Amino acid sequence: MQKGKTRVAWDSLKAWVDRTENRWKVLLLTVSASLIVSVFLEILMRLEILGWLKHLIEKSDFIGDIFFPETKPQWKDKVTALIPVIGLPVGFWLWHWRDRNVRDQITEQRHEVENHRQDIENQRRLIENQTIELEIQRAQLENQSIQVENQRRELNLKEFQEIQKQAAGLFDIDAPESAMRQLQISALHQLKPFLSEDSIPTFRVAAIELILAGHADAALKHMNDFVFGQKKELDGYTYYGDNLDPIAKERLNIIKNEFNNIFNDSVPLNNRNFDFIDLSYVKNKKKGENIQIRHSSMINSNLTGFDGEKITLMIVDLTSAKMGQANLSHSYLFMSNFKNAYATEVNFTGSDLNFVKFEKTFLKKAKFEGADLSYTRIDDLTNLEEATFDSKTKFAKDWSKLSQKQKQDIRSKWVSRGMIFME
Repeated sequence: MQKGKTRVAWDSLKAWVDRTENRWKVLLLTVSASLIVSVFLEILMRLEILGWLKHLIEKSDFIGDIFFPETKPQWKDKVTALIPVIGLPVGFWLWHWRDRNVRDQITEQRHEVENHRQDIENQRRLIENQTIELEIQRAQLENQSIQVENQRRELNLKEFQEIQKQAAGLFDIDAPESAMRQLQISALHQLKPFLSEDSIPTFRVAAIELILAGHADAALKHMNDFVFGQKKELDGYTYYGDNLDPIAKERLNIIKNEFNNIFNDSVPLNNRNFDFIDLSYVKNKKKGENIQIRHSSMINSNLTGFDGEKITLMIVDLTSAKMGQANLSHSYLFMSNFKNAYATEVNFTGSDLNFVKFEKTFLKKAKFEGADLSYTRIDDLTNLEEATFDSKTKFAKDWSKLSQKQKQDIRSKWVSRGMIFME
């Protein structure tokens, strides 16, 4: 308890000494105390009570002459003697206060740094809180966006389902046949936005399937009722797709105009009925993407001027196709049937024509430079007048290993039908 009181008293004394307004008092008390101590020591020395201390000071080379000169001291000497007595305590206080000021400045700077660090920490926490709030708001907006998107899709689904029904010829109303036909044609055109790459994938696939399936049914009906029913003879010179009913013809126009949106990897194009399809003068805008059609039928299709470079038509029936000036260069046409097709000036450059049938095919001025005709079938009615080939055209397996005579013998059946060599 006593120790605690002493500590409190000592702290109070230090606080009083360090106050700026008390410093002159401290100096005055220090000077007075120094003078009193000096007088008291002098009395003691004269009374020989502290003779040993006097003797020690007299022998000192540094302060001996100051306090005990050999001659009688003058006022100047007395003042000089008082300077250390008074100056040392005063110097101590001056040093103490300067040190105190420096320590206070350092403490204040430390507090400023700490306050600054605390401000930065508070700002960081504020930013974190704001970030959390923004993240919450973003999540809320995303949820709202998802809800809106779901609502939009639900509305689009209902709209799409209604368009699907009408495009397929299913109506909930009774109307004259001509009006129903116009409504169905209008619904087919309403499907076009759903064919775009920007459309919802499920809607896009469904729209493509609906259009292709509708054409397949119309083509089959047209083949049975018109071609076989009226005993029409199919040949590549006559395109019977023009005799389709108005709805089927409008569907054909949509397929033609939306070729690049339909003929891609969105839906498989294998095992399809593309009979009477009209792709005349269609340009494939995505030549880097290989269009692949396998095991399908394209009987009496109109491919005049069609740009199908690098296309795959594997085991495709192109009987009586009208395809003059089509570009099928660098294509894979394995086992496809071009029987009775009109293929004048078709570009087969660099294409694989293995096991292709060119029976009764009109191939006047067709280009076969660099093509592979190793197992290609032709007959006596195949027209190869002015069709061209070059040294890179292959007419048999292991073509490069054959002698020139063997090559000439194999090429003879082609040359005899009008094919000519081009350098």
